[in-house]
Amino acid sequence: GPIRFTPTIKLTNLGMDSNVFNESEDPKSDNTAAIGPEVMLFMRPGGTRLTGKVGVQYLYFQEYDNQRSWNTANEARWEFPLSRLTPFVAGTYVNSSDRQGYEIDSRARRHDDSFTAGSSLRFTGKTSMLASFTRANAEYQDDESLGDVQLARSLNRREDITKVQLRYALTPLTTFVVDTDFGRDRFTNSNLRDADSLRVMPGFELKPAALISGRVFVGYRHFAPLTQELPEYNGVAAAVDAAYIRDSTRFQARFERDIEYSFQPLRPYYALTDVALTVTQRMLTAWEIVGRGV
Repeated sequence: GPIRFTPTIKLTNLGMDSNVFNESEDPKSDNTAAIGPEVMLFMRPGGTRLTGKVGVQYLYFQEYDNQRSWNTANEARWEFPLSRLTPFVAGTYVNSSDRQGYEIDSRARRHDDSFTAGSSLRFTGKTSMLASFTRANAEYQDDESLGDVQLARSLNRREDITKVQLRYALTPLTTFVVDTDFGRDRFTNSNLRDADSLRVMPGFELKPAALISGRVFVGYRHFAPLTQELPEYNGVAAAVDAAYIRDSTRFQARFERDIEYSFQPLRPYYALTDVALTVTQRMLTAWEIVGRGV
């Protein structure tokens, strides 16, 4: 029909949380689960391409019901294919109380939204360019805090990203990419963390049929705070997420290094290095054993 859709029910977490409130003394444990529906949509109105994803998740705790919550993540993209030019618009909206990362490990309610407009241009059968502009907003609820710090006051911000990407298909399975981002971060309640940045990331995109699949990007990041009291950062940035399959075993490695903002006033930003390895062993047609280390 005119609308194609793929509905799913995702059970993404089932087990026991051994430290629900991240307490150093007398940690509390509880049985927990995360489950919810998700649907992917695809349409071709008037020869264009419209894709989207709508997902809802319920985070359940058996004993500590004040930790229960509903989360939603939605995205859409509309492309207008022409002969060599493909303009597009895209948007995302996330309303979540999941733990945000290694530093903010509380379940703080946060609203993220973004809007992107851009276009890809195909020069030849192997060479193309993509240019886009993204405006993204990140907002914590006013009553969310970590220790004595109000997260909304420290981290609510608007981010503008101008992206230029050059692509060259080396083989049918491997594409060489030079990804360049110009960033501009402006914070709502304090200008301490306002900054401009440049990131140049050459690398490779590898299709699933390749011996090694995924993406491997390593480059340079220049991060310049507007406050003179804060030092600049000039160094390596990386985004690697690659997989290798040998017989019935799949190895997946992830390595990321980039700048992250901190809620702490004495350390407004830091360089985060994130490493993970996942090994998946297929046992039967529908069963796998997964081991993961971070």
